Formats: sequence, structure tokens, C-alpha cells
Amino acid sequence: MSLINKMLAELEKHRKKLSPEQKTVLSGLGVSQKKYAAATKPLALIKLLVVLVVCAGIVYFIFQHKTTLEKFLPHKPLQAANETKPVTSTPAPPVTIKTPSLHKNIPHPAIKLENLAITTENGKTILDAFVSSRPYYYIERSPDMRKLTINLGNTAIQNNYPLKLDNTPIQAISYKQNNINAELVIELKTNAQIDTLQFYDTPPLRLELVLSTQEPVQQKITKIAIPESPEHQAQVQYNYAIQLIEQNRTQAAITQLQQLLLDFSNHVQARQLLVDLLVKNGKQQKALDILNTGLKKSPGYVPFVKSKARILINLGKNYQALRVLQSIVPDNIVDDPEYYSLLATIYHDQGKYIAAAQIYYQLTNVQPDKSAWWIGLGISLEAANKNNAAIDAYQQAMQSGDLTPELRAFLATKIKQS
Repeated sequence: MSLINKMLAELEKHRKKLSPEQKTVLSGLGVSQKKYAAATKPLALIKLLVVLVVCAGIVYFIFQHKTTLEKFLPHKPLQAANETKPVTSTPAPPVTIKTPSLHKNIPHPAIKLENLAITTENGKTILDAFVSSRPYYYIERSPDMRKLTINLGNTAIQNNYPLKLDNTPIQAISYKQNNINAELVIELKTNAQIDTLQFYDTPPLRLELVLSTQEPVQQKITKIAIPESPEHQAQVQYNYAIQLIEQNRTQAAITQLQQLLLDFSNHVQARQLLVDLLVKNGKQQKALDILNTGLKKSPGYVPFVKSKARILINLGKNYQALRVLQSIVPDNIVDDPEYYSLLATIYHDQGKYIAAAQIYYQLTNVQPDKSAWWIGLGISLEAANKNNAAIDAYQQAMQSGDLTPELRAFLATKIKQS
């Protein structure tokens, strides 16, 4: 606009400088200009109308195009270009921090361990940890056997005062509470040895650790995991008893198996293993009592029947042993040769030598490489005064590969005497 105004002002300036003659000439032209204006007026109207139509078409096209785009584009609120929206800051609501309660939803241990006591008996140190009920526990030993850690599940340590450890194999005792589990750590002196660690169900309930001052036996770390089910718990205790046997700790294994049967009386493998250990240690009557209890719970269990018959034979009670064996009879000799060997032993002890020899002869047909059957056959035939046949049986036994030096010497003597 400023440029146009400048040009108009310049034209006005020149207009004022015209001479009178120029003004006269221009005034004469006025009529012609009016005629020209009158002639061009309809043409200007037409042009104006065309311009308006074109502008209307452009506006219509833009409006249609915008409507089409709005169908596909997200709508945004219109705002004037030069309009500034005031920015107001609304403060955020205060954050509420919940402080957890230290005494809410925290389980409390169900078992209490209290009043540890140390006693000395027969040169052994006994540490008793008294508990309100039987806990699940597992034991960890350090490689040098000088640190024993007893982990007690669902147990709280209470009222445990310092113990006098003078003249004991124990170096130190410490306690630790981990939520609902307790940890009892016992540090041993260099000359300390762990004899047994067991739980007693008879009142007062307690875990008992027995120590001696002999030189420790190098053992690998034994760790018993807390079982997840009764069956798993029984298996863990049974495996621990086998470990004790492998370490030549027979008495500890017997105690462990007795404890297992108190908790799981139907565990037939543990009962059979306990019977075998008791017989090996000369406690046949006690083994017989355990077998009788097992047969009440599992009547006709073949391993129990044969073990009972074997013990009765060792005690010289052949008639009772025969009655026990007759309570179960295998279908044939192939199914259970051991059963028939016990039967042959009873017949021989009763003086029924030919009956015993017949059974041994059948056993040699089933297991011809087993020297025990040939020796049994020879002894029964010799007792029946069948000396030639007995020598043949002894010579067959000499050809077996399972002979011990003692048996080989015995057979050599028998054959030489013939």
C-alpha cells in the first residue's frame, strides 16, 4: 500500500505542473474518454462475474477437499493462530506411602527350641536341644569336620543361655534365627568326633548330639534336604541310614532306622535292613520282634517270612521255622530258590537227609554254578550214608568259581577222606 500511495503522489505532482495549453488539450479529450468508459463498462462486468465464479469454484473445491481429509485425519481443536492459551500448572496430588506393618502377615514358628544342656557320660559328651515338637531338620558338616550346622524348619530359638564348654569337645555354640527357621552352629575341637545325632520322641522331646574325643574320621559332607512330602522324608532318612552303614557306623544306622520306623512303620525296606543289621550284631531276638511287628502290618511279605524262618533255624526252632515257611509256598523252585534252600536246611536238621538231598539236587539243576547247593547236597548225602554220591557232589562244588578259601579247604578235606 505504501508503494501505491507513493506512485499516486508522484502522478499528482506531475499533474500540477501541466501548462495551460496541455490542460486545454486534455480537456478536449474528456468526451472521448467518457465514451470509451461507457463502451468498456459491460466488458468489465463480464470479467468481474468470471472472477467471482472462479473464486466460488476455488472455495468450493477447497471446502470439499477439507471435508474429505477430515474423514481420515484425527480431529484437532481449532485455535486462532495468534491466540495463546494460558498455561496453568495444577499441582500433583500428594503421594501416599504405605508403611508396611512389621507385625502383620508374618508367620510365627510353630516349634520352640529352648534349654540346651550338655552332659558327660562314659567319656562321651551329650548335647540335648529340647523342642516342643518334632521339627524337620537337615545337617551340614564342613570339610574339616570341625563345624556342624543343624538347620531346623519352622522353629524358634528361645531362652538359650551361654553353656559351659570347658572339658568338652565343643569349641563354641551359636544361634541364628532366619524368619521361621532356626540355625544351630556347633564348632568342634580338633579331637572331636560325631557319634550320633538323633531325635527322641519320648518326653522330653529333644535332638541329641553325642560326641567323643577320638580322632575324627574323614567323611564327606552329608546334607539332608528338608523333605517335601512324607514319602520323600522317609526316603531321605533311609538314604541317610545307608550312608551311615557305608561309613561303618552300624550303631548309628540302627538308631536311624529305628527312628524311621517310629515315623513310617510301613516302610518295609527300612524294617528289613534293620533286621539284617540286628542279626549281624547278634541281636536275633530283637530282630525277631521287629519282624513279627512287620508281619502284622504286611502279612505274607516274603522277605519277612524268610528272614523269620532263618532266625528261628539259627535259634534251633526248626518246627516253628517250618510252620512259618509253610505259610507261603512259591509256585515252583525256579521262582524262589532261597525259600527251598531254607526248607532243605530244616529237613536236614530234622534228620530228613534224603528229603533235603532231593531239594538240593533240584537246586543244582536250577543254578548249577552255585557251590552252596552242591555242598548242601554232598553233606545231606553223606549224612544218609551215600558216600560215593556225596564225593561226586563235593567234586562238582570244587569246580565252582564262587568258593572262598575256607570252603575250598573244607571240600579238599572231604574228598581226601574218601
